[in-house]
Amino acid sequence: MLRFEGGTRAADERQAGQEFSKWDRITVLKHLKRYWGENRPSRGTGRTRAQGELSVLHSLDAIRTVVIQIGTDQMDTITEAAAERKQALTLVPENVDLTPEAWTEKDTSDSGLGAEVPPQHGSWVKIGRLCAVKRADSDHWWVGVIRRLDAASGARVATGIQVLSKTPFSMWLKMVGKEGSLASSWATSSGSHRYDYVDAVLLVPEIEATAKNVMLVIKPTDYKPDMVCEALIGDKPRLIRFGATVDSGDDFVIVSCQWL
Repeated sequence: MLRFEGGTRAADERQAGQEFSKWDRITVLKHLKRYWGENRPSRGTGRTRAQGELSVLHSLDAIRTVVIQIGTDQMDTITEAAAERKQALTLVPENVDLTPEAWTEKDTSDSGLGAEVPPQHGSWVKIGRLCAVKRADSDHWWVGVIRRLDAASGARVATGIQVLSKTPFSMWLKMVGKEGSLASSWATSSGSHRYDYVDAVLLVPEIEATAKNVMLVIKPTDYKPDMVCEALIGDKPRLIRFGATVDSGDDFVIVSCQWL
């Protein structure tokens, strides 16, 4: 089943009212393989005690709104395309709650944070949820995934967050459809294609800010293996190719990517 997922967009298998779809089964199997397998992730550095307030937001829509946004000179074209299709086009969806929850930071490491969730907050919290966090001494949001929960301490829940990127960016992707799987399609495009515009979160790795391989966070329905898109960065778009899915959740997939 995992081999099947590699060549087909499993999100298409989701159906309303279906208790356990193919997508659900694949998600569980991939999670078990990742965390029970021989190469399961582990903390590479020790923790340091920390104390302070941690601002926390969840949902992909909220995250792409608060992280640093990369502008593009094609915004007018994007707006026109959305108007033609009668789509709402905004990086700040009106129905998204951008009021952060205040958690208590307990410890920190190079790749993660430990925090305590107050009783009146965190009803959305579960392992695998994507979130944005901002420390009290910082003006910038980080993107992470909840990896650990411990409710043994009573009413308060202790949580561990893996930080995926301390320098995430929100940007637009320009997709050309199935023929866009080949970079040559862009070079020979006659302008007759119907383009789709998707907003994504770029996760820049901490080790090397100019790394060739990066990760993108997008909605499951926007992911197609080996898809080539244009990343709209200022007045100099760059081609980027989707790779395999690294992680996934209720409203997101994290995809490995390569600049072309």
